Amino acid sequence: MANERILIVEDELSLLRANMDFLTDLGYEVRAASTLADARRLLREAPPDLVLLDVMLPDGSGFDFSVVVRQLSNSPVIFITALSDLKDEERGFALGGDDYLIKPYDLNRLGIRVAAILRRAMYVGSGRAEIPPLSVDPSSGLCRLDGENVVLSPMEMRLLHYFMKNPNMMIHREKVYEDVWGASALDNAQTVVEHVYRLRKKLHMTDNPDSWFRISSEKQSYMFSKIRY
Repeated sequence: MANERILIVEDELSLLRANMDFLTDLGYEVRAASTLADARRLLREAPPDLVLLDVMLPDGSGFDFSVVVRQLSNSPVIFITALSDLKDEERGFALGGDDYLIKPYDLNRLGIRVAAILRRAMYVGSGRAEIPPLSVDPSSGLCRLDGENVVLSPMEMRLLHYFMKNPNMMIHREKVYEDVWGASALDNAQTVVEHVYRLRKKLHMTDNPDSWFRISSEKQSYMFSKIRY
């Protein structure tokens, strides 16, 4: 039986109760907040293993609050929202969201997504990867480059870990999505492009000869390699 802790941030009380009852019946420890102020307090009291985060809340935007989640924990985030526009979904993933579920949704579908995200958080990217001077440890949430800490979202960390475990291999972005996100790529492969873009910026991966590493692109595929020795 599952015993992971889930925080639900949702102001629609009937949906909040339905989600709580359903996930509790599955064996999860569930805490709930109907405002971002309450969610912030609960995050500080006991960091959850997963956050289900509505976007339109009475005291602010769940998109903005996801940044706070990243500052206070390494918890994966599933956005649950009525915003169905592709640009909203892209924004959610760009902010480090691990999944995006559009209302109304089937509770069984929610359960499948929650289980998949928690399973990935536990197994995908487990163990330390190191190609000096870069190291990443998803279990501790630490990434260091040339002795300096690099702040990455959990998904960015898993993606970097994946690349470091498969260096000098050209991998199509749909396979990257399926391996790292744990789901069929469908129309979501663009998410990989956005995450790679942010990794390049955070790790200073440029064509400058002083760069330590590069993620090169070719025909919608990527290759991670060391370029300075």
